[in-house]
Amino acid sequence: MEKDINCINFKGLFGYIENRFGKAIAVKLVEDALGSEGYEIPNKNRPDLLEPVTIEHLTDPSYWISNTLSLSLLSRIKTVVPGPAPEQTAGKGAVLETLSKSDLFFAKLLGPKALAKKAARVNRKFNRTKDVKISSLTDTSVTVELHYRKGVKVTRDVCNWNLGIYDGIAEASGARSVRVTEVKCILRGDDHCEIRVDWQVPSLFKRFYVSFLKLFARDLIAEYEKTVDDRDSLIEELSASERKYRLLIENQPDLVIKLDNNGRFQFASPSYCRMFGKPASRLTGQKITDHVYKGDREEISKNIRALYHPPHSVRVEQRAMTTLGLKWFSWVGTAVFDNKKNVIAVTAVGRDITEHKLVEEALKKSETLFKLITGYTSALVSIHDSSPKYIFASPSHRRLGYAPEELVGGSSFTMLVKEDAPVMLEALNKARKGTLSKAFVDYRLRGKNSEIHHFRGAFDAVFASDGTLEKIICVGEDITELRQAQVQREKALSMAAESKKLALVGQVAGKMSHDFNNILGIIMGISELALLDSRDKAINKSLEMIRDQSMRGKTLTKNLVAFAKSQEPKQEFFQINEKIGLVLELMRKDLEKIAVKADLAPDMADLLADPAMVQHALVNLVQNAVHALSKKERPEIRIRTFCRDRFINFEIEDNGCGIPREHLKNIYEPSFTLKGSKDVVSAYENQIKGTGYGMANVKKYIRQHNGKVTVDSVEGSGTRVVVSLPVIQKELSPGEKTELGSESPHTGKSILLVEDEKVISDVQFRILTQDPCRHKVDIAYDGRTAMEMFDKNQYDLISLDYVLPGRVNGMGVYMHIRQADTSVPIVFVSGNLEFLESVEELRRKDPCLAHLSKPCGNMDYLSCINRLFTRSQQPPGEG
Repeated sequence: MEKDINCINFKGLFGYIENRFGKAIAVKLVEDALGSEGYEIPNKNRPDLLEPVTIEHLTDPSYWISNTLSLSLLSRIKTVVPGPAPEQTAGKGAVLETLSKSDLFFAKLLGPKALAKKAARVNRKFNRTKDVKISSLTDTSVTVELHYRKGVKVTRDVCNWNLGIYDGIAEASGARSVRVTEVKCILRGDDHCEIRVDWQVPSLFKRFYVSFLKLFARDLIAEYEKTVDDRDSLIEELSASERKYRLLIENQPDLVIKLDNNGRFQFASPSYCRMFGKPASRLTGQKITDHVYKGDREEISKNIRALYHPPHSVRVEQRAMTTLGLKWFSWVGTAVFDNKKNVIAVTAVGRDITEHKLVEEALKKSETLFKLITGYTSALVSIHDSSPKYIFASPSHRRLGYAPEELVGGSSFTMLVKEDAPVMLEALNKARKGTLSKAFVDYRLRGKNSEIHHFRGAFDAVFASDGTLEKIICVGEDITELRQAQVQREKALSMAAESKKLALVGQVAGKMSHDFNNILGIIMGISELALLDSRDKAINKSLEMIRDQSMRGKTLTKNLVAFAKSQEPKQEFFQINEKIGLVLELMRKDLEKIAVKADLAPDMADLLADPAMVQHALVNLVQNAVHALSKKERPEIRIRTFCRDRFINFEIEDNGCGIPREHLKNIYEPSFTLKGSKDVVSAYENQIKGTGYGMANVKKYIRQHNGKVTVDSVEGSGTRVVVSLPVIQKELSPGEKTELGSESPHTGKSILLVEDEKVISDVQFRILTQDPCRHKVDIAYDGRTAMEMFDKNQYDLISLDYVLPGRVNGMGVYMHIRQADTSVPIVFVSGNLEFLESVEELRRKDPCLAHLSKPCGNMDYLSCINRLFTRSQQPPGEG
């Protein structure tokens, strides 16, 4: 309802009618005026609460009504008040009824002139339909102009009412012979209404009497006027406060409602009405649950009931069908109490959170997708702040022994290998300066078990709005196996290149060795026969030189053929101490003048290796030591054996001439030697010549057994050579069984073992069939038998050697198996050079294939088989 006219204007009207005609007539006048319009007015204590207009509202100065309701009231005065001018009579009676005895007393003291001024001022405050202006004021008259606002409707009832009001004001002031005249009227075409009030001057005695009273009541009059002004100001402030509150409610984007104890609307803000497309009058009395989405009604009812119990407030989210479709709302409800602390109503403020809900739903989907990706990816996904510290770590970090929650909040360098930190710090500093937004870095991480993993990572910088570094997102892929494969490939390529480089030598040596040795044999035979017959010392010296050089040629041919010939070791178990004893016995003549000290450890583990290759390596190493001692006065060779870190070690040390530091890196190169014509420092006796293939052969043999050679030498002081070969047990040790059991090995599988060397197949059979594996194992010693067994039986895995007797080698068996079954796991166990050149390409094409170089450790062998079984059980695309 519009706030046009304050109800102070009607308080006197209803008091006048009630006193003259009875209260029932006053009530009926109001009911007739309201009719069926359904006028509502905000409660003065709760402006958000609308209630139907009653006579109590119309007699309370705290309320305002619209011009329309005012016209309706004035138009019905004639049905109650008799006479020719009922509105004027009622207006005059209303003024006199409004004023108390004290008001009338002071009105007479102030007089009509002062009262007219005050009436105009009060009218301006409490009637917003018009502006009131006093255009003329004398001791006997006043002219008042009424300028109505544009759009305000004026009727004859209004004009007559105004005439009565000013007639009553003049009479209340004690004026005599009052005459009220409407000089101008907008109903007659004037631009404003104008009322003139005339009266007679009181008698001299009365004027003297009033002046005398004013003199003595001056302070009282001032206090009275202040009281009236304060009352008027209070009414005006209350009105202004109500207007502000109403303005706030009507323009509030949030939804404001009030419900009674039955959950029915008492009030709904304009924003609520707009949202649901219904006026407040239609909403009043409806249940709130009628507007709630069916699936949320029970929850809303439950929360409304909760408001009637401490803490008398709730927060709830619900859906509702609005004019804009289905919407989400967040409501904060509060109970309203009476003066006895009883809940009499419920208020709630709601906010449209549909967009927030959509974003939240999208965020949940994104979060679910992110968790799905990071939870199942093998890559390490992590987010870091600019410190840098971990903000997020994917579950895949568990593969390195770290739980994600263990890393969050800690340094981003927790697992980083120290040597790789400078590269990371350089990229971080560039990102902080804003000069780098993306980087690709290879780095290493150290797991909890100290194992090093190689990673290739993409690092993306996230910048804040001010350009500063906010976050770093890293996705790292474990490339450890790739790096190992690359190392193996480079090793294979190196071996292949070396093999190709020496291919021509091998071919020539192979074809010519027999004939060349025959020629050397004839030369040696003739020279030895000539020595028997000759008595000439000069001739004998020449013949001895011919014989010695023939022997050197024979040794050179033997070493050259051994180096150029590519062959897979023929392995068997033997004692390294016994092999050393045999070599020392064979070389007894060469060692006659040398002190040999052997420190051979007892209870050495059996060595699984090619006896001939190890013997050849020992001969070469002892021969080198003998040559290095050729100019020493007290030559000495120390030979020692020991086991350490699952390796069998034999060490040969001399106190000879040593090797210059600058040449240590060249000693394994074919044809490299520091003897004979290359002996520029005269470290060796003149007759000592070198083939250049001794150390090359030693390294080749040891590498084929997955061992290593270490050479330490000091020029002039001696040389120490240590050879380390892996220990291959004939069965698993208790510690290995425990370690394997902790890895949850696969058990009870059916395996076809293809291996022609019985000593190796016996070991593999034993460790596969005993605890903790307990597999069922069939053995084939050649390719043809292996294919026949595969065709007749069902196997879960094939363990396959490359070099096999007969016409079918390991590759032939592999191709036969893959024609029938592309997914059965196959592990190649071979150190053959020809095979090493092709296995990496084969592994890239076949995900169910693995390779181990022979000889391999039992744990390495079983771990490889377990990995193949695990991989074969994973769904396609995983692993």
